[in-house]
Amino acid sequence: MLDLLRRDPRSRIFFVAHVQSSIGTGAAYVGLLLIAYERLRSPWAITLVLLADFLPAMLLGPLFGAAADRWSRRWCAVASDLARGGAFIAIALVGSFELTVLFALIAGAGSGLFTPAVLAGLPSLVSQPRLPAATSLYGAIADLGHTVGPALAAGVLVLTTPEALMIANGATFAISALLLARLRFGERPAESAGERRLRPSLLAEARSGLRATAEMHGVRTLILASSAVILFAGMFNVGELLLAQGELGAGESAFSALVAVFGVGVIAGSLAGSRADTPAKQKRNYLLGLLGVAIGLVASGLAPSYGVAIATFGLTGIGNGLVLVHERLLMQRTVPDGLMGRVFGVRDGLGAWGFGLAFAGAGAILALIGTRPLFLVAGAGALVVWAVSALALRGAWNQRVPAGAPAPVPGEPLASPFPGGLASETAAAVSLGRGALIEPRSPAKPAPDRFIRMTDDAPQPTPAPRSQDGWRRLIPWGLAVLALGLAAGAGGYALGRTSGQDLEAAKLAGARAGEETGTSVGTEQGFKVGVQEGRRDGYRRAIRRAESQAADDATPAPPVAPDLSAPEGPPTADQPAPQPEALEPAAPSSGDEG
Repeated sequence: MLDLLRRDPRSRIFFVAHVQSSIGTGAAYVGLLLIAYERLRSPWAITLVLLADFLPAMLLGPLFGAAADRWSRRWCAVASDLARGGAFIAIALVGSFELTVLFALIAGAGSGLFTPAVLAGLPSLVSQPRLPAATSLYGAIADLGHTVGPALAAGVLVLTTPEALMIANGATFAISALLLARLRFGERPAESAGERRLRPSLLAEARSGLRATAEMHGVRTLILASSAVILFAGMFNVGELLLAQGELGAGESAFSALVAVFGVGVIAGSLAGSRADTPAKQKRNYLLGLLGVAIGLVASGLAPSYGVAIATFGLTGIGNGLVLVHERLLMQRTVPDGLMGRVFGVRDGLGAWGFGLAFAGAGAILALIGTRPLFLVAGAGALVVWAVSALALRGAWNQRVPAGAPAPVPGEPLASPFPGGLASETAAAVSLGRGALIEPRSPAKPAPDRFIRMTDDAPQPTPAPRSQDGWRRLIPWGLAVLALGLAAGAGGYALGRTSGQDLEAAKLAGARAGEETGTSVGTEQGFKVGVQEGRRDGYRRAIRRAESQAADDATPAPPVAPDLSAPEGPPTADQPAPQPEALEPAAPSSGDEG
């Protein structure tokens, strides 16, 4: 890799442009979220600007790839850089949220065109022996930007505003466009005069690219497997914060360390692709990456402590990097030059769909089963993807270059050698994707020597003994059964854990309901008993009062003696009324004397 940068001036210029624009993109990610939230003050602001980054590739990925196959890939990359630079500067200058989303969509469209144009143009930038190093370095720099950029933005935002960060990012894209315009790479794929006259529309070329990609067995498996792994890795991204802080008790700094470890793992996995110089090694490392992602997801879901989670996050990142770089290397080695942009466009579009579905569905899964079961489900799905891919690719890319085969000419672009145009390229690509190249021959032009001709006159690989071959055929099936068993076990564990949690919740709810019901019933019964006792007491008091009244009524009043001294009849005028007797004072007691 260092030899690539030291000996190839064009590569140095290309990667200098890529480094500064990737770091600017990672830093601008933080600034864009801050600006969007300030202008809408709603969580939907973040959702919409994130969706704007994926939506163009989701809907127009094959069209972007067709543009990269139709026009110069270098100028497609330059145009995408100019579009992204202008969009980010415009985001800093406008004030409404609607225009912010619009320019974010333009930036996403620029990214959707840049990826297939550059990945399809890299084989023409460097020689074939240096292509693994160049592709690995390209992926590692992009991942470095996603890891270092946000940390850089945290320091820059202390001194300036998010709008200034957007303008700085736009300037990095302008510098990248200026440097790429000076390079000579990614020229328009060669085509005959008849093809130029009868060229179909861009939409028709996109449809033909989809059909050709579907017919390439090996490439089709790569694209579907990688897109499925992106879906499960997206679930990982959604649940990592809840796992770190909710399940492991980590703080904000510890969570940042986990994210950094994952990013370093992705960079390390991407750099490992520089050592894979044959398709067989690239396929092996690709499958190891799928397995690493699966094991890392399951282990993260089962991690009992923060220290274990550090290791599992690193393993998941390494697997992710291995998958990305070796998938690209296999496509660059297999797909003809005139079809490569469309294949990478299809891959980019399906990957965007995987991210979108993960972000949309992971929240619902979290609400249903919780954080750790989410990781276990994602890991089980990745294990199934690895097992199916190992079975589907067991016969692809197994040939070794014969000892007497000539080496590729250094510095020669990997242009399509097929004289028959797209139909011949597709037929050869189908054969390449299945592991053997059966090249169409032309009476006027012999087949190029730099491709392996699996014909009768070419050296054939020595077949393994039948007994060993039989055992080798059983190994992928055994691995598939093991993966499915692990997936079923993880799913059963998640289901059992969920059922146990539901049972405990049901018990607690039942106990609370029983307590409330018992309290209510007891209160009601107490009220009834109180009423009855009150009634009895009232009855008793009323009976006693009635009995007392009856007794009083039954007792006769004492007779009054008549006053015989009083004259009968009323007093007359000459007879005065009787006067009351005067009261004599009481005699003093002995205590009052003296």
